[in-house]
Amino acid sequence: MHPQRVADLVFEAIRAEQFYIFTHPEFNPAVQRRVEAILQQHNPSYLE
Repeated sequence: MHPQRVADLVFEAIRAEQFYIFTHPEFNPAVQRRVEAILQQHNPSYLE
């Protein structure tokens, strides 16, 4: 991703008071799986 696009996303997030900035939405499913595992109190696994 071009640095200017990342900068635009960061400034948009600051204006919207958004804490998390996802620059690559294709990783959202992996993030979701990780959060669900945390909420289920599963230990981290590097094989996932």
